Amino acid sequence: MKKCLMLLVVIVLLSPAAKAQPPVGYIGLFTDASRTSWCAYGTTPYYPVTMYIWCLPSVNGQMCAEFAIDYTADPGIIKTSATQAPHVSVALGGLDSGMSVCFTECQTAWHWVFTQALFINTSSKLTLQIIPNPVVEPVPLYQFANCLPKFPTEPCIVFTNLYINSRNGIDAECSTTATETASWGAIKNIYQD
Repeated sequence: MKKCLMLLVVIVLLSPAAKAQPPVGYIGLFTDASRTSWCAYGTTPYYPVTMYIWCLPSVNGQMCAEFAIDYTADPGIIKTSATQAPHVSVALGGLDSGMSVCFTECQTAWHWVFTQALFINTSSKLTLQIIPNPVVEPVPLYQFANCLPKFPTEPCIVFTNLYINSRNGIDAECSTTATETASWGAIKNIYQD
């Protein structure tokens, strides 16, 4: 019986259904274009970090996103202008004050929305976080508009924060991804193109 159960688990994990989109979308901050790192470490003064904002749409796709970034109050984080992805059609607001962004077409796979060069001039361990867009009424939210008729909004989950002055392989925050509970399928999707 145990062998049959193990065989069934293997078949399910290797089937195309196991690679399907998650039921809820994800948004996260990364330090690379391949979504493998969310920790930055270097030597001050002014070591550079490229921050990527990546989204994974839900099963319903994604047409828009609303969010903001808390950069912390530490003056040692120096921000440059953000660069938007080519598929961004409208971007209203600012990353730190609240962003509403929409795309030229429905997104159905991982896609980056913005990149931003940061220069780090502090040795403090800091966490940059995706936070709710404070401008959204009646309650600040981070959310996606999906691709269903009339583009209804749905919640999304913050997948990763960006950890400044934390090292991969040394600091615990560099070995875990989700800031909320994530499904196995969503975690597997982080590495699929």
